[in-house]
Amino acid sequence: MKYVCVLSTNEYLDGVLLLHQNLQALKSKYDLLCLINEDITEDSIKYLEFFNIEYKRVNNINYNTEFKVHNWKNTFDKINIFALTEYKKIVYLDADLLILSNIDELFELEGLTMSSDSPYHTDKYNSGVMVINPNMKDYNALIAKVKEYDEKHVKNIGDQNIINACIKNIKVLDDDYNHMRYIANDKNLYYDVFTDSFIFKHDVMITNRISPNPKVIHYITSSKPFMLKEPYEDEYYEIYKKYLDEVHYKKNECRISNTKLNVIIDNVNFDINIRECVKNIKNQTHKNIQILLLTNKEYKRPLKGVTIVNNSADLKSYIKDAPYSTIINKNITLVKDSFKLCLNYLINYRLDWCQYSENDKYSRPLFHQENFHEDIIKSGHITRNFYDKIYKSELLLFASNIKDVITLSNNVGIVGKKCYKKIT
Repeated sequence: MKYVCVLSTNEYLDGVLLLHQNLQALKSKYDLLCLINEDITEDSIKYLEFFNIEYKRVNNINYNTEFKVHNWKNTFDKINIFALTEYKKIVYLDADLLILSNIDELFELEGLTMSSDSPYHTDKYNSGVMVINPNMKDYNALIAKVKEYDEKHVKNIGDQNIINACIKNIKVLDDDYNHMRYIANDKNLYYDVFTDSFIFKHDVMITNRISPNPKVIHYITSSKPFMLKEPYEDEYYEIYKKYLDEVHYKKNECRISNTKLNVIIDNVNFDINIRECVKNIKNQTHKNIQILLLTNKEYKRPLKGVTIVNNSADLKSYIKDAPYSTIINKNITLVKDSFKLCLNYLINYRLDWCQYSENDKYSRPLFHQENFHEDIIKSGHITRNFYDKIYKSELLLFASNIKDVITLSNNVGIVGKKCYKKIT
């Protein structure tokens, strides 16, 4: 038995990730399975994997008749859940839900169970939450109905219309499991007591009956909570925002972990204990690295995981393989999280390069190139050499010294946490 959701378009990814966080927080004993079609990008798949969400590829169920509401056209993929016969029972969940309490008890219900689509259609059922016993008979009937409606050019329908037309004797799920709300596209000014100011918020309308203890909130319109830039006026907004903040934080971790970093060991200008240096680099928590050893020496024993480069011209060809690069010398030992800290800083602040920090006391998130005066270098916060910084790799293709780097840069910064210690 499984909870199942469908990711038909990449713009719904945050809703799926939030649903996963939501179920985990409520200590569900059932896992989430996400169905994806051929339109889902590799980046979205990387996020699913990073969140440890199981996924299964399914075929897109096409519907060629034109739609006024663009997102309805993608809902037909939901019909694929009826073909998951490897599971005895499935609880299907839309990606625009907020679950307020554990709903594992839904697996005790018989399929097909759906909530009423009241007040829009009092004699129809809403497919946002469903209990399903998968079987090929229902699946084949639903697919046939999709083709029939498409050939007749029936407009502005979705999976819900197909299910209601095809399957009879649907059991009624309590509205508490599908408390539908409508987020308006328009915004109004609301007074915020915390900031003592007026802010814009989207209005929210409750569509079905008001319940004192709803279990699932369903935001049914095209304005999904995970897509909005402004808040919305709803008593559950802060709960939703908490989960969405968790999603954004973990997505940022995923972006950083998938960012490749060149680590250049300069053993031309310095005589370094290479094996200790490589060991120190490999002990970093950030593992997506390419170690490049710039040297004119020969090594009898191979250096595992290290690419040996003999001259600066060849080095530049390797630098292009990763968006960021750092150069290591003999005078520093890295703190374990240094690469992760610096990449997080570079990506979040959109910097061209950043200085490693030797202590936890000094932090300067942004210098602009036009304000980057000689006295900053004289202060010791920014050093004159290449060796304690991480750069956008493209800078190193055109710069031969720190002065060139500064000239080519816009925004730079100093990491406010200790990244290295000097070897004395």
